Amino acid sequence: MNKCPHIQLTQDIVDYTLDFATDENLLRSGGIPNNMLDKAAFGFSENSVKTLMPKQLKIRWHDDLENVKWEIEQQGMSDEEWARYIDLSEPIEVEYLKNDEFEEGLYISDGHHRYYAAKILDKPLNVKLEIKANPIEKLAPGIGYDNFHRCLFKQVKKDYGFKEVSKTFLKQFISQVTNKYAKGYIKGWIEKEMGDIVYLSEEEYRILQSIRKTGKIPNASFNEVRKIVKEVLKESVINKDNALEEEILKERLMDVDSDVDMIYDYYFKEDYEKIEKTSSLNGIDFEQEEYNTRFLNSPLAKKANKLNPCRIFINIGSNHYNPTASVIAFGVNENAVNFVNDFDGNLKEAIQELKFQGNKTQSISLENEFTESKIKGSIHHELAHWIDDTLHNKHIGGRADKASESGGGLNKKGLPINADKLEVQGQIHNVVQLKKQYLDVWDTLSFNDLLNLSPTLNLVNRQLNGDIKTKWKRDLLTRMHREGLLGKNMIN
Repeated sequence: MNKCPHIQLTQDIVDYTLDFATDENLLRSGGIPNNMLDKAAFGFSENSVKTLMPKQLKIRWHDDLENVKWEIEQQGMSDEEWARYIDLSEPIEVEYLKNDEFEEGLYISDGHHRYYAAKILDKPLNVKLEIKANPIEKLAPGIGYDNFHRCLFKQVKKDYGFKEVSKTFLKQFISQVTNKYAKGYIKGWIEKEMGDIVYLSEEEYRILQSIRKTGKIPNASFNEVRKIVKEVLKESVINKDNALEEEILKERLMDVDSDVDMIYDYYFKEDYEKIEKTSSLNGIDFEQEEYNTRFLNSPLAKKANKLNPCRIFINIGSNHYNPTASVIAFGVNENAVNFVNDFDGNLKEAIQELKFQGNKTQSISLENEFTESKIKGSIHHELAHWIDDTLHNKHIGGRADKASESGGGLNKKGLPINADKLEVQGQIHNVVQLKKQYLDVWDTLSFNDLLNLSPTLNLVNRQLNGDIKTKWKRDLLTRMHREGLLGKNMIN
């Protein structure tokens, strides 16, 4: 598409868009929230309409209304007498439609008796609204979802005086970076993930031009330069010594350590300490339990629970966050338990058998399966997904809904889900728990040592191949570096 149409936008959409550095970032976040798009396109959203007068509604199924009139006639009552007996407190179901079959409007989907009674009595109706018209098609006909967001992004940035800057310019800026390790990661990030164009304010543009030409920081405060590099590169900041450091920007760690410790202490600690002492699973049932996010105490968890309360299932055989069912699950690895139980619960014998079969990698994973850091990592991983989804526009839930509609999986652009940045955001919390356990030797561990200590990461590493594995490792190491989790020996 060569030309963008002018899009009529609300201030909510403008403010939301200004938080993103590139159109690609905006798209990857899940795009403009539906309620904002609906309000811009139609003047209202599903949550903003609670009551309607009967005259505002259209009839979709005329036979249903005729049946209501026939019932009144059969009862031998006047319309007014019949209407006074109808309970109008329960909401009727209304759909907002605009397609080839129906002209634009609010149509009754269910509740024709209540509608007709309210019409007779001239009373308002409680409604449950579902908008089935496409707001993007109303705002910018024919350009499609991705182009709509790219045009919207461009319009907002230009309206607010931002300048377009190409990748070429940014690469020239990167050439001033002397730290080879940081330079390599930033360059790779720009080449693979940044859009072709970014937008800078005039002041930001002037400062970056000066840095490119002179290799020096111009007459600007430290905070100004720090902000610019954070927003443009989304990877690095310049500290007061002009050295390059990486830090968390788009993603962040979810600080729920108190909740992780509480769940571990109550549901797992006794069993895991027994396994550590005896190297045996005998007498340990790993009972299935149910918990709830309303009992979590960390500030982030309390905020997420208010918006998206979930049930927590423990030891049901898998670790996952299911946004559609509002369920979080974590627990022991059922396959590992079954394998060890084939050796009468003797963990050491099970490990020795894997070594005898030549499965060295799996034997190492099994050695670390029933450890505090492993189960705490699983708990932290799934709680992080839940909080991330809840506080960031339900982007996981949105992908799950799209996957359900298409019959596909959660993988994006053909990338296996375990290698996707969505999962790296969870995997980084497994690393957090490992560093706590192995802090004394952390800087001596290689990346392969890290994989051996983490059954979760080890499994992902075994499942991936080629360029996809290389990208996953790069993304994970980059996140570790940002979070201060990268050991000195792990980049070798």
